[in-house]
Amino acid sequence: NSYADYMSLTNEASENMGYVNPYSDGNIQKWAEAEKNPNGIAENGLPNYMVYPNTDWFKEVFNTGFSQEHSLSLSGGTQKVKYLISGRYLDNKGIINKYGLDSGIRRINFRTNVEANPFKWLKIGTRIFGQRQENGLCNVDNGFKYLYLTSPGIYVGEPDKWGTAANKGEEVSNINNVIRQMYGPVGSDITYKFNGTIYGALTPLPGLSLEGTANFVPTFNNRATHSRLLIGWDYVTNKEETRSDLANATVSNSTTKSLTVNTELLARYNTDFNKSEHDLGVILGYTTSHFQSDGFSVSKKGATDWSLDQLSTYELLMSAGSSFSEWALQSYFGRVNYAFKDRYLLEANLRIDGSSRFAAGHRYGYFPSFSAGWRISEEKFMKQFDNLSNLKLRASWGQLGNNASGNYDWQALYAAVNVVMEGNPVKGLHQAKAANENLKWETTTTTNVGIDFGVFNNKLSGSFDIYDKF
Repeated sequence: NSYADYMSLTNEASENMGYVNPYSDGNIQKWAEAEKNPNGIAENGLPNYMVYPNTDWFKEVFNTGFSQEHSLSLSGGTQKVKYLISGRYLDNKGIINKYGLDSGIRRINFRTNVEANPFKWLKIGTRIFGQRQENGLCNVDNGFKYLYLTSPGIYVGEPDKWGTAANKGEEVSNINNVIRQMYGPVGSDITYKFNGTIYGALTPLPGLSLEGTANFVPTFNNRATHSRLLIGWDYVTNKEETRSDLANATVSNSTTKSLTVNTELLARYNTDFNKSEHDLGVILGYTTSHFQSDGFSVSKKGATDWSLDQLSTYELLMSAGSSFSEWALQSYFGRVNYAFKDRYLLEANLRIDGSSRFAAGHRYGYFPSFSAGWRISEEKFMKQFDNLSNLKLRASWGQLGNNASGNYDWQALYAAVNVVMEGNPVKGLHQAKAANENLKWETTTTTNVGIDFGVFNNKLSGSFDIYDKF
C-alpha cells in the first residue's frame, strides 16, 4: 500500500530493463516521510494522507456486506383442500457499498400453492410465484477492470470531489481512481417475474389417469439511468481539476419483456394380469413450449441540469433500437413398459419433436429407443447362491435430438446499408446472412450393454457398462 515502495520497485524494474527511472528520489523521500505521520498537516493545510496518499484500493473497493432476509409462511387445509402461502424479503447490501456505491439486491417474492380433491377421481390445483427484484447500479465490472490500472498515489476523495493523481509530473497518464470509475449513473433497474401453473388430474377408470398442466412465465425489466456530476479534485493544490460536462450528460431507458407458455397433456395406464405375473404400463403425452421476447432502448445526450432524468429533457438522440425473438417447440411422445414375473423387462419409447428453428421440411425429428433387462438373480436356478442379492443383465439402444441452433439460422437475414444511387445517398438492404434450409435436428445414437450386481444384501454393489455413442 506504500506509494514510496511502489515507486521504488517500479524504478528497480525500469533499471533492470535498461530504462530511465520514472520516479525521482526526492518524491520517494517525500512520500516515505509523510507516511510516517499520515495525520500530519501538509504544506497546503490538508492532512498528509490526502496530499501524499497510500491508498489500498482493495480495502477501499471491498467492504463487509450486510444482508437481511425475512420469511413468513402459512399452510393448512382439510381432507379436500390444502394450501400454502409464503412471502420472503431479502436486502443484500453487497460487499461493494462504500462511498455511496450500491452493488446490492433487494428482492420481494411470494408463493401460493392450492390443491383440491373435490372427488376421488378429480384433483385440481395451482402454483403461483411472483417476484420483484431491484439491482444496484454500481459498475462492478469497472471495479475489477481498473484495479489493475491504478496506483496507491491517488487519494479516493468523496462524491463530487474524487481524487486525481498526486504525483502528476511523474505518474503515468492511464492510472485511475477506481471508486470514481465505479460511481456510475443514477436511476433504477427493476425486474418483475411471475410463474403461474394450473393443473388437474382425472382417474376415470382403475389404472388410468389423465393429466393436464399449463404454465405461464412472464417477465418484465425496466432500466432507467441518467448521468450525474463527477468532479476530479487535485488534493495537492486543493482545487477542482476536472468537471463532467452537461453537454455530454446522457439518459437511457430500456425495457424488455418476455412470455413463456408451456402446456402438457398426459395419459397414463398401468395394470397387471394373470395373478400379477404380467405388468404393463403405457404413457402417451403431448407438450408445447412457446417463448416470445421483445424490448426497446433509447439513449439521448445533452442536458441543462444534472437533476433531469426524463428522455424529453435531453437534446440529442444518440441511439434507439428494438429487439424481438420467438421460438416454439411441439412434442408427441409415448412409452410402453412390460415386465414378466419381475424378471424380464422391456421398454419402448418414441418421441416426435417439432422445432420452429428449422424449415418446414426439417421441422420434425423422430427419436425411438428400446431397452431390455433380465434379472438373473430372480431365476430359480440362482437361489443356490445365498450371498448374491442382485444380478441384472441389460441392453439398450436409443436416439436423442438436439435443436440448439439459432432461432433464425435457417432463414436469410437482411441489414440496412448506405448506398449511392444516381449520386444521392440512400438507405438500402443487403443480405447479411445466407439462408440454410437444410438445417435439421442433430441426432445422437447410443447403444449400451451393462450388468448390475450386488452381494451380501447389496452391501457391495456395482455396474459394468459397454457403450457406443455417436
